[in-house]
Amino acid sequence: GRILEAINEGVYGILTKPLDLDLLLKKIEVIMQGGLKVMVIDDDPNIRQTLGDILELEGCSITTAGTGEDAIRIAQKRKQDLVFVDMKLPDFNGLWIYMALRKLNPYTSIVVITGFRKEMEVEIEKALREGADTCLYKPFDPKDIVSIVKAALKKK
Repeated sequence: GRILEAINEGVYGILTKPLDLDLLLKKIEVIMQGGLKVMVIDDDPNIRQTLGDILELEGCSITTAGTGEDAIRIAQKRKQDLVFVDMKLPDFNGLWIYMALRKLNPYTSIVVITGFRKEMEVEIEKALREGADTCLYKPFDPKDIVSIVKAALKKK
């Protein structure tokens, strides 16, 4: 009914009475922090830069990694709200990175990305079955990134 309608209109969250003050303070803290903590994992520096620029315009705090090894190291130190993982990295298969990130934080929104639709089809299907939020195919539309950020904010 009305609650679903409010959420679809962009309401950040619903609190019921009596108010849970801890929950209210947590929601306020998240809003005050601004956007999401996002990591972009891709071996192509142009993709990292482009995605980073779009995400920063959406108020996100960005971390980037060019290898799977760097991504795991960063994820162990900094909890991410949203991660974009290239499926074809120089050191690790993107599916392996996806599974490792999922193990580190089961609640992180994770989007797999690839420029190799046919070649990575099996890995992409497995990532989606294992809970990846979606797959973006290169070249992607910046509007898709904005939609993903909005969905991750609601999830947070």
